[in-house]
Amino acid sequence: MKKSILLISLLSFIVGLSGLKKVRLATTEWAPYSGKELDGEGAFILIVKEAFRTMEYEVDIDFYPWERTVYLAEKDSTYDGYLPEYYSAERAENFYFSNPVCSGPLGFAERKDDPIEWETLEDLKKYNIGTVKEYVNTEDFDIMLNGGEFKSERALNDLMNLKKIIKGRVDCAVIDKFVLQYFLKYESDLKESKDLLQFNEKILENRKIYVCFSKKTKRGKELTDVFNLGLEKIKVESLLNDYIKKYQ
Repeated sequence: MKKSILLISLLSFIVGLSGLKKVRLATTEWAPYSGKELDGEGAFILIVKEAFRTMEYEVDIDFYPWERTVYLAEKDSTYDGYLPEYYSAERAENFYFSNPVCSGPLGFAERKDDPIEWETLEDLKKYNIGTVKEYVNTEDFDIMLNGGEFKSERALNDLMNLKKIIKGRVDCAVIDKFVLQYFLKYESDLKESKDLLQFNEKILENRKIYVCFSKKTKRGKELTDVFNLGLEKIKVESLLNDYIKKYQ
């Protein structure tokens, strides 16, 4: 009897330890960085999982529309955080930002036959710009956007914006270059019109991309530190470049 109790206690202890080694994160479809049907669930998620694996943590990923991803990471304590994200002071009020995992060129999708011309943000005021609801873009751009200085239409995702460009509803849309390349090569909804689109030659910024860990959970800071240590142990640039090449 005592042996049985001891065995049960030991198993419970092991399960408890296993539970402490799990991380639950929310994300959205943002190929090639994240995608439920992609290899490793996307380049960014593959890197995140590998970094945590070196620290003996297992990562569970749940996919949602972007607005809900951010909402759940902030309000649902069963989530440790969310990804991928650009830095913003507003988001940093509720989340610990990891060290940057990688970076990507953020700019504009546009029609090939009607490209936008701009040198400064002021030049963009003459265009109707597609943005995604709850996306962080660049600090200066978002200040002007939220201040009503741009003509803008907000969509639920990047694909909706690309369709708006094709139909002439917006002149351009903010998007990561690699995300646009993925859409143009693999998105069936753009099959008949993908040759109409291109990435504007001038970028807004080469933006660093992070994992955000909730400040509302007891282990948010701990997980941030653990992840950062794991990130130092892996060859991020090599993993990312090899992955992106597969989808270009």
